[in-house]
Formats: sequence, structure tokens, C-alpha cells
Amino acid sequence: MGHIVGKDIYKKLGKKIDGLSLRVPYTQSFSAILQDLYSKEEADLIARMPYRPSSIDRIERTTGIPKVRLQAMLEKLCDSGLVMDIWNNKKNQYIYMPVPFIIGIYEFTLMRTGNPEKSRHWSNLLHTYLNEGDLYIANKTQGQQIAIMRTIPYDNSVLLNDYVQIFDYQRARAIVEGAEIFAIGLCSCRHEALHMQEKKCNIPLATCCSFGRSAEYLIRHKLARKVDKQEMLDSLARAQELGLMLNGDNEKRNVEYICQCCSCCCHLIKSINKFGYQGILVTSGLLPVINKELCKGCGKCVEACPVHALSRQKFTDRSFSINVDKESCLGCTICQRACTKNAILMGQSDKKVIYPEDGLEKYILSCLEKGTLQNLLFDDPQSLTHEFLRTFLGAFLRLQPVKRALLSNTFRSRFLSILKA
Repeated sequence: MGHIVGKDIYKKLGKKIDGLSLRVPYTQSFSAILQDLYSKEEADLIARMPYRPSSIDRIERTTGIPKVRLQAMLEKLCDSGLVMDIWNNKKNQYIYMPVPFIIGIYEFTLMRTGNPEKSRHWSNLLHTYLNEGDLYIANKTQGQQIAIMRTIPYDNSVLLNDYVQIFDYQRARAIVEGAEIFAIGLCSCRHEALHMQEKKCNIPLATCCSFGRSAEYLIRHKLARKVDKQEMLDSLARAQELGLMLNGDNEKRNVEYICQCCSCCCHLIKSINKFGYQGILVTSGLLPVINKELCKGCGKCVEACPVHALSRQKFTDRSFSINVDKESCLGCTICQRACTKNAILMGQSDKKVIYPEDGLEKYILSCLEKGTLQNLLFDDPQSLTHEFLRTFLGAFLRLQPVKRALLSNTFRSRFLSILKA
């Protein structure tokens, strides 16, 4: 491993992470995170790993690290939440991939338990980087359509009429019923806020819900606790009782995470309220409709809204009305729960939103939108041929007319079917 050269390897690692599905600017504070979490040898391994999920044999070929040593390094990185291992039934073996910053490095690092001093140190590093705002600015692309997460309305939401629908993929209970493996771990945002003395709520830390392959990974590496279906349903029911915002993977099938978010801790909500970056989270498709006959203008819904989409305006000398900002509203239905006069029904939002079918589709579209799809297609960092093709294709895909065309309703399905094949 004599080719590892000082801090240069962390710049290469930063470039690798920036080349995944979320852009991550390399700043002094991000460099500090990488140097703390990865040894130089681990940074070199990640930098030379393929971008796509790969078998250990392929990783051995691309990195040149002997298999026994490589296996030990990958296992340690998986335990640390810096690499994911996923069981491939077709090949009857684990495949490995570097994790993006979100959902990945940030969450899994702060889901680690057992060393409060390290957790406090990591919280400080991650808090500094996220509050600088560079991450949100870098991902605030013009006309962004693909979000990492989507808001999930409460299961007991009262709808305006029969034309308003909540599909099963939008219901927390249906997501749980469709899964077989469940895990609950520490909420990374609340864990960070606790160490930074910014946690203003009394919400428990253990609220991060995961399902399926991600739950298996987190359980296997002791990053979360295995629970049964009933405990998961109880956790989500408690979240609704506490007025928390439910946000899950922005995909219709095989949702792997649901967050229980509060406005004092959650970086999803902070990215909207503090930095104006709404692209990380998309609406559930619902929109509150205020019954002006029943509404007393008390403002309870305004106080409850986590993203300030409702406002209380003076209507007459003695009364107030509630206005809804249709652009800001995420359809979380918390306002309806807060209303004691039954004056809020949920109608249909007219926002055009893309809900990818599954994780692969979301990953492809996110990479296309962020300008990193070429890394997924030509994924060997060590190959000069792949490097040339990445450069050429990347320049082509970054052309706005090309990107708009491939994301359009006309071409998107055909484009995705070709790539999936």
C-alpha cells in the first residue's frame, strides 16, 4: 500500500463519495470527517472500489488488495457503517458498495453506540459540516425532481372527498405489512442534537425504522436492534401520537427506511427551514383544505407545521384566517391532527412529483440529475478506458436539454428500462 500519499488520499475519497447519488462538496470540515472516520488504508480502498455493488473477487481485482486482507477491511468498514454488504441471492454471496453521505455515512456513524465520547466528537464534526450549508447548496439543482425522501401522511388522515386517494405505498402501516424484517436504531439527528445540546424535544432516540435489506445490514453489524412487526407498528403509532413527521424512502416498492422527524433536531426539516433546500424531501401528494366555517383561526395548526407552510392572517378586527403555502406544504397531515375544530381536510396537491418504483430506479435518476450517472455505468476507478468514458458521457449528460429529455415523462420509462436491462 505504499502508493498512499498523505492527505491526497482523502481528497480522492472525497471525490469518490461526491461521485455517488448525492453531491458532497470537499471542504475543510468534510476533510476532517473523512480523516477521523477512515484510516489512510481504508480511504485508499474506498477510492479504488467500483462505484456499483461488487463481489469481493471484483473488488480484489480493481484494488489489488489480497482477498484475506480485503475481507477483514470490508468487514470492519461494514461494522462502522461506511460500506454496505448486501446478500445477492443469484450469486449466493455478499456484494459490497461504498455508502453515500446521506443516507449512509451520516446516519450510520451516529447510530453506533457504546462510546459516548466518540459519538460526541463525531456529532461535532458532522454538525459543523451540515450547518455550513455547502451540502444543500451543491444539491440545489435547478428544476430538481428526484428526492431522497418523501413525506408519509398519517394513516388516519381524513380526506376531502372520494377523489382524493392515499395509495398503499404512501401508508406507513402498509409499508410495515409488506416487509418481513424490521429494525429500530438511534435517530442520528436526535443523537447529534443531544450531544450538541440542541435537543429541545423529549422524543426518544430509538426512532429510526428500517426494513428489508437495510434492516438486515443494520442488525448484522449491530447498528440497530431487531424488532417484530408489532413493535414497529407501535413505534409508528407513537410517532403519530407525538405529532412527528413521517418521512420514508422516495420509492414505491421495498421502502427501507422511515424517519420520525421533529423540527428541532431533523436535518431534513432544517434543510428546508434554514437553507431553503426543498429537493431532499417531496410531498405526499396531499394538501390541507381549510373549512372557513369551522376554522376559528386559533393558529394551532400553524404552530404544529414543521415547515412553516401555514400562516395566520388577520381577517377582521377580531378574527383570523389560515393560509396554506401550496409550494412549501409537504402533506404530512400534522396540521389536521393539531386542529381541534375538525376544520382541516386533506385534498390533492397539484404538484408534479416523481415517485420512483424502487431503489435502483431512484438511484439511477438521482445520479442522472446530480451529474454522476456516468460513474454508475463505467464504475472502475482504476480503468483508463472507464475514466475516458466517464469524462465523455458525463459532459454529455450534464447538458441541460439532454438531462431534461431523459427525465421527461416521454423518455424516462424507456431510458430506465434500458439501464435496468
